[in-house]
Amino acid sequence: MRKTKGHIICWIIVLSMFIGIATLNTTSVDAKVKSDKQIVKEYCNKYYKDYQIRYFTKWNEKTMTHRANKKIVYVQIEKSVSSGKIDSCNGRYWGYIKGQNYYKTWYNKKVAKGKTVKSYYIFNPKNNYIDDIVAVVDNKILR
Repeated sequence: MRKTKGHIICWIIVLSMFIGIATLNTTSVDAKVKSDKQIVKEYCNKYYKDYQIRYFTKWNEKTMTHRANKKIVYVQIEKSVSSGKIDSCNGRYWGYIKGQNYYKTWYNKKVAKGKTVKSYYIFNPKNNYIDDIVAVVDNKILR
């Protein structure tokens, strides 16, 4: 009987130590998904340190053709409506930019038909070319 009590006490001690060690080694995982705007900010801070970020929705030709060497990164925000289809030329899903029926935009992943998508177009701050987009963020993915 003494051996049984001793064994039980020994097992309880071992199990309590195991549980204690197991709880010390667990870490809480912060599963927050970054927003599109946070991804834009991280990208700009990584590649254009000490630059100010300016978001805009309305195109200004004068500003965009005179942006070089001003330490400002311009980010255009556009809303589009998904077509739900894959483009036959490049194999990507696409949609139309709102208010501009013939202006297409492409997405990083499949988007259901009719869904509105907000895209962030990051322009190269080191030149004045109006088509020099260095990155696009939508659907929480950078491309």
